[in-house]
Amino acid sequence: MKRFTITRLLELSALLWVGVALLNYAPAWVWVVIGVLGGIALLPVLAIGVIAGFYYPIAQGVKLLGRGDKEGE
Repeated sequence: MKRFTITRLLELSALLWVGVALLNYAPAWVWVVIGVLGGIALLPVLAIGVIAGFYYPIAQGVKLLGRGDKEGE
């Protein structure tokens, strides 16, 4: 396996820029595929956010919809 060096980083950066430049000439279906794959890749992030949004307050002892203990009032 190659060691990760500054030279390797520059090579990868150059390849990335060439790839982005070539996307200027890509047909519309390539952009659709990129969008769909990007959306699929973001689904786990959305799921984690929804789960954390529901379960974190419960784990902290806070009832949803303002039906918690009224100690603070």
